[in-house]
Amino acid sequence: MKRSFSSRTRHQLTSLIFGFHPVGKMDGPVQRSVVWVRAAEEQELQRDKGSSLYAWRPSHPADLVADKSTEAEAVAKLAEGTISLVTNWELGVVQEVDSKGKAFVVEFRTSSGSLPVTKAVALHDIFLANPARLDGVPDMGRLSELSAPCLLHNLVVRYRANAIYTYTGPLLISINPFQRLPGLYDEATMASYKGANMHEMTPHVFAAAEAAKQSLLRDGVDQSLVISGESGAGKTEAAKAIMRYIVFSSSHEAQQTDHPLPTDASTPPPVPQRRQSGVPAVRGVEEAILRSNPLTEAFGNAKTARNDNSSRFGKFVVISLDHGGRICGGTIDHYLLEKSRVTHQARGERNYHIFYQLCAGLDDTLRESLHIRGAADHRFTRQGECLEVEDVDDAQDLSATLEALRGIGIKTDEERGVLQLLAGILHIGDIDFTAHADGSALMGEDIEVPSCSALGLEGAVARVALCNRKIKAGFESLQVPKSKAEAQVFASCAAVSVCEAIDRARASERAQEHACERARTRESEQWSCGS
Repeated sequence: MKRSFSSRTRHQLTSLIFGFHPVGKMDGPVQRSVVWVRAAEEQELQRDKGSSLYAWRPSHPADLVADKSTEAEAVAKLAEGTISLVTNWELGVVQEVDSKGKAFVVEFRTSSGSLPVTKAVALHDIFLANPARLDGVPDMGRLSELSAPCLLHNLVVRYRANAIYTYTGPLLISINPFQRLPGLYDEATMASYKGANMHEMTPHVFAAAEAAKQSLLRDGVDQSLVISGESGAGKTEAAKAIMRYIVFSSSHEAQQTDHPLPTDASTPPPVPQRRQSGVPAVRGVEEAILRSNPLTEAFGNAKTARNDNSSRFGKFVVISLDHGGRICGGTIDHYLLEKSRVTHQARGERNYHIFYQLCAGLDDTLRESLHIRGAADHRFTRQGECLEVEDVDDAQDLSATLEALRGIGIKTDEERGVLQLLAGILHIGDIDFTAHADGSALMGEDIEVPSCSALGLEGAVARVALCNRKIKAGFESLQVPKSKAEAQVFASCAAVSVCEAIDRARASERAQEHACERARTRESEQWSCGS
């Protein structure tokens, strides 16, 4: 949508561009303004390592002033890596402006950067550019010009140097690199941010977590970290990184103090746990918080057309700290689970990870008892025609999921029950219904045994429930046969209901475990928690 400018706005913009010089031709390259201009069509740029981002970078007057600041030195050290991007902005230099300030004559260069080209540009397609010495600043609030092309250019410069985090005042912008960057989230990096000031360090999600923790301990007021973005932007990874950092910081707080909390004179001080030298001990509640990540991803994440690990639900995580900065409790609430994905997936997408883990990772004994086959043999896992994800081992992920279930207190028989229900969902999807001569639904007997066995149902009861509906007429109840289509829809709804029940039970169990751990912590440490 085009913006409209009043005559006063146009005068101010014209004055800014020409530095209060008279309208008309400009003499001398120093006074000419460097601008971003909206291109007529998008351009694809392919740049190798060490090459300039743009074929021509006009000289900005501010670049003639030497900047000896630390920030300028840091920006100068940004690497110029390989990059491929599509942009609809190009750099130019204003040569002339008409008497009304509504149009400008701007000089550009050809793709080789050698031949000058001039063309007229409307006011709403032109924006002042920042000097080159500000390219890649870590905090975009320090840029002199904050238009869209200026912000995007700064992000591109940093992204090219694998600096995926950038501040905009108190906000942290993250760009998904779609690759593992060495050392970005390791323990040495976490240790460097512990106790540091947010804006004294390189922009990082760890800095945001540390700032929230410091504000909580200093002010005693609840802190919130809101993570938002489109699908594939990296929200799930950012949340995991924040949780890892808080657990790491909490473990170090416990390690550095032998007796951090006041005890009764009659009560002997607690015996410190034995731990490997230099390695922080992770307590039960901290371990439970870390183990929640494989669970939420297995039951709530799926491959989509844009993201191999897309969260198909909203998540609200609460981590409570005591006055010493140690974790004393936590809960995870979820909402808006995409239930329709259980029974239908678009082409190129998958069901929730847990179903593919089940098909790939069960041992032979469990596979036979639950009648589980490969993902290609179950309707609810083959619809999207995408059975595997690159660099993902579903069998190994099942081991991590089961270990996480045990880590939050799920017993062996309860674990077997969860696997049975998941298998039952897959078998419900494999039920084929045929029609009698009168059009009523008939359930295929070949799938009756595995589906009923997994769900603990009697075959006759399942047949009646799926193929008939109950109608109450006065004091009597009548069984009315369903059509084939109605029975198929009812079976899909039953599968969704079972999956929803598993999700509710999982969340309830986890919340109860965290509540018990939190109560035990309060009782043993005689300390109040600040959430």
